[in-house]
Amino acid sequence: MKAQPSPSKPDNLHIWKRDLRDSRIRPFGRYITTFDWSPILDIHDCDTKYEKFNDTMTVMIEKFFPLEQIKVRKCDKPWMTSSIKFAIGRRQKALHESGKNSDIYKYWGNRVQSSIRVARKIYYMRSVEKLKNSNQARWWKEVKAIGGLSSKNSWYSQLFSDDVRNCEELAENFDNFLTALTSHFDPLTLDEIQEGLEVPNHYLVDAQQIYRKLSKIKTTKSPGPDMFPNKILKKFAFELAPVISDIFNSSMTQGTFPKALKRSIVVPVPKVSPPKSIEDDLRPIYLTSQVAKVMEDCTLDNFFPEVVNKLDTKQYALPKKSTTHALVYLLHSILVALERGSCTARLFFADFKKGFDLVDHNVIIKELTLLGTHPSIIRWIKAFLCDREQCVRVGTSMSSWKKTNGGLPQGTKLGPLLFAVLINSLLKNWPGRIKFVDDTSALEIIPRFSPSLMPLVVNEISDYALERGMELNYKKCKQMLINFLKYKGSYDENPIYVAGKPVETVSSFKLLGVWISNDLSWNTHVDMILKKANSRLIRIASVKKGWSSSISHRPNIYLIHQIQN
Repeated sequence: MKAQPSPSKPDNLHIWKRDLRDSRIRPFGRYITTFDWSPILDIHDCDTKYEKFNDTMTVMIEKFFPLEQIKVRKCDKPWMTSSIKFAIGRRQKALHESGKNSDIYKYWGNRVQSSIRVARKIYYMRSVEKLKNSNQARWWKEVKAIGGLSSKNSWYSQLFSDDVRNCEELAENFDNFLTALTSHFDPLTLDEIQEGLEVPNHYLVDAQQIYRKLSKIKTTKSPGPDMFPNKILKKFAFELAPVISDIFNSSMTQGTFPKALKRSIVVPVPKVSPPKSIEDDLRPIYLTSQVAKVMEDCTLDNFFPEVVNKLDTKQYALPKKSTTHALVYLLHSILVALERGSCTARLFFADFKKGFDLVDHNVIIKELTLLGTHPSIIRWIKAFLCDREQCVRVGTSMSSWKKTNGGLPQGTKLGPLLFAVLINSLLKNWPGRIKFVDDTSALEIIPRFSPSLMPLVVNEISDYALERGMELNYKKCKQMLINFLKYKGSYDENPIYVAGKPVETVSSFKLLGVWISNDLSWNTHVDMILKKANSRLIRIASVKKGWSSSISHRPNIYLIHQIQN
């Protein structure tokens, strides 16, 4: 009998995890509830205070929840267990030593199949029961994982070349690219502490306010550079609230922000599949400390009421407004004008190059001053923005830490509002405008036989951006003409230029998640939804596999409903 060749082993992936089961949390709870925070509370300097808190928390977490290395297969199914892996190993060993016709091979083969059937049924049933009472985001994430809609394949291998040979070099190159974007900006510097600067009492917080914010932490979110598990911060909000409130109050009164909280881990996510360029096809996602987000939220509670009534009324990225409001306003303005007749609608869709990543901190501070923001808030935001550091993580590889001269980390609480402040006065005298954070669009209603003013509007946008260190991306800026007149006319004599290059005219454009067409029909939007739905229909069979017929219809309904929304 000819021995079978030894089977090749799939690649192993080693990951580090903390065991956060209740059996581990209970001893930690007994310890932290009796812990004396007074040595930290007695420290005056904010940086030293937080450094001591960070060291104390790190020691606690490492003691009760040490990192444990777990070996998993890159191709593991979600229902895979160690017992099934053991049975598979025995089956493969029997195949190699005794052949496929041997009794021992048949025994372990049957054992593997029966174990998989049981494990699959248990996993799917438990997942469905768990998802029934979970939120939509969690449901959608689990359904995608079960049905194979979310791929775990490594995208970064598509960017490997002679210059970028591995993940370490890719992470370093992307970090260099991000920091180079703002290297020409003058770094923000902290002035000497202003003597006699009074901080209003209502800017300070008590433990109860911090407790409420810690209690709202989403435990499914990734931790920041401090690696404090969100589950621990939320579960022990009552115990941690007094010391975190003291840190924030010291930060506000001293006009400083702890250096350790200024760090961000950047995780690149591909915009297209497959990505071809580091510069154009990767979107940076910033992971910041959850404690920093809580402190931002406290500042936002006082900062937002001061500026909300001074912000552009056409800025829709604010509370009680949404993308729906922006789109309804835009389409209503177009339809009302076209119903009157004898006019054409011309739209310009602006795209700021690198958006949040190309922002001058000094300009932000200047705009805040012009809005009349309280000096103590400006001082705190200045401390929050200056001397920030970041590194890039690709897979398990990390780049070196680098300082940045500008940019607003995406994912921070203050980022969207600060960008809204940055473009607040943009097109302030042009009525046909809508803004949603960094998305800006201009609408012009052109009477019959009248020249278009849109080139002047675009020049104003371009000049505004250049004055503030920003830049329009001519490749992504588009224009659209909506014209139902019998005499169409020509706007070739009034073209739009960005950076000396003509702006492309399109028949449809995706604005804030909705496709707008120049015939004002919904055909393109519906076609895009159907295309997305059709690409997923084949996955529904794999979602249903392993579920009983009484509940198998649930994922079908949800998949289609999610796409329609």
